[in-house]
Amino acid sequence: MKKILLLIFFVFLVGCAPKAEPESMPTEAQTPDPQLTQKNNTIGDLEYEILNLTESLDNLQSDYDELQVEFTEVETNFLNIQDQSAGYLCDVQLEVMKYDNLKSAIAILNGWFVIQPEVQELQGEYTTTFWNEVESRIHTIRYISAEDNLSTTDSFMVFFDEAGWKEGVLWLTKQCWLDSPH
Repeated sequence: MKKILLLIFFVFLVGCAPKAEPESMPTEAQTPDPQLTQKNNTIGDLEYEILNLTESLDNLQSDYDELQVEFTEVETNFLNIQDQSAGYLCDVQLEVMKYDNLKSAIAILNGWFVIQPEVQELQGEYTTTFWNEVESRIHTIRYISAEDNLSTTDSFMVFFDEAGWKEGVLWLTKQCWLDSPH
């Protein structure tokens, strides 16, 4: 009997339960919200911009990588040239050279040269202009050699920062830089 009562009770519950009907949305929910539409449009625009920026970044990264390779090649070439030019530096260097004007530069060069071990006595000097309207000059010093007591000359090219040149002193006689261009 208990089983029958339980069965009747169960049938009663199922029969009295509300029917499941599809939920109908209120009319307010059926019309799209303008703020939601604007938000969705903004999100779409932003996603499109992200794609464009990502593509631009990829292009810039590619350009950077190419420039990095070119820079490495140029740097390698520069270091090779610098290594080669190091072979053209004189064994002795001018410690302090000032290129304020021609007279002071020549005075410093003469002062440096007269104390060199191969110079016994300074006999004279002269300067030659090799191009009009530039201060850069060929400077020649006549001296008596300490090695053989003979009169000899050494020539120097003093460059100033002009006409595309950099400041420097080239010892023409020994074919090396006393003060390499900087």
